[in-house]
Amino acid sequence: MKIALLTNGIFPFEVGGMQKHSCALAKHFAKNKINVDVYHFKKEKNKAIDLNLYFSNDELREINFIEIEFPVYKFFVGHYIYSSYRYSKNIFDILKDKDYDFVYSQGFTSWFSLRKETFKSNLVTNLHGLEMFQTSINFKNKLEQFLLKIPANEIIKKSRYNVSLGGKLTSILYANGASENSVIELPNAIDRSWLIEENKIFQSENKALHLLFVGRYERRKGIEEFKDVIQRTIDKSNYKVTFIGPIPEHQKISHPRVTYRGLVSDTTILKKEFLNADVLVCPSYSEGMPTVILEAMASGCAIIATDVGAVETMVNEDNGWLIMGDITTGLEKSIHEALRMGATALYDKKRVSLNRVKSNFTWEQVVNNTISAITQIINN
Repeated sequence: MKIALLTNGIFPFEVGGMQKHSCALAKHFAKNKINVDVYHFKKEKNKAIDLNLYFSNDELREINFIEIEFPVYKFFVGHYIYSSYRYSKNIFDILKDKDYDFVYSQGFTSWFSLRKETFKSNLVTNLHGLEMFQTSINFKNKLEQFLLKIPANEIIKKSRYNVSLGGKLTSILYANGASENSVIELPNAIDRSWLIEENKIFQSENKALHLLFVGRYERRKGIEEFKDVIQRTIDKSNYKVTFIGPIPEHQKISHPRVTYRGLVSDTTILKKEFLNADVLVCPSYSEGMPTVILEAMASGCAIIATDVGAVETMVNEDNGWLIMGDITTGLEKSIHEALRMGATALYDKKRVSLNRVKSNFTWEQVVNNTISAITQIINN
């Protein structure tokens, strides 16, 4: 089998969710002896990438990297949308002369190809988080969503098959034009190296409850709401908070039990932060299927998260708290319940998190399901 993997962004080493997803797909397709051409662009064109840091020699024998120019234009309203369209055309100009059994498209990369209908019968599109169809936070966000819906709506309607990460994302696809029975549910996943042994789960008996936030600063991430809850409750409660990610100074809280680690790119250090935490807090207004939740679960954390995107497929009352409605109210209530919970009950939630990832969300499982779906499409 020969597959084209079209990636929307920097491949293979950047930190974005879609780029990590593309890198993992290529790696595991190759592990299964599937030949894959990876269409990608590099942000730093002259920077050499040591592929041996990410792939074994056996995997590299199955992978061919095809670098495509991502056009950059001077700023104007909608410049990213136009750049994405031109990038999809640049991909098509090479893709149209190739012969593939299947084309797996990430983000907007198939936009131009779908207009030509060249690969429609054996092409699947994964738009990932579909944040443009979720709650908007302010006028700027609403404008961004309006612009992003232009390619998203066209791609959803023209794709013969759409990948959903699950949960509410499936209904979003159908509500925005996906044809009947066109949606294939394939969740996000993580590498098995993240999984810890059950006896390594951190127990915080007689210690302050340790809350953890991991992510970049964006308004939709709910950091302001979390900050408000911390400021109003931390002096009256026995908990501490660690923030990992580039948080602006004006959004930081000065308190002895609130720590800011900044951006942590070293996976070994990041794993230690997860292992030392009790609860990951993910209070976003919109999400797809955050890898950070899977990483926290694999590290034995309970989860507090909003009921958006595919979060409901990972989090429920068995391993955490799913916030519905007002985020500030839900956060305060969830933290209060976690504080009142005994060490044994909290440990049980953590154990469920770990076992849920083991059972459902490793790349070996998800890629096997992906290959089965691809094979079925080809055979049909």
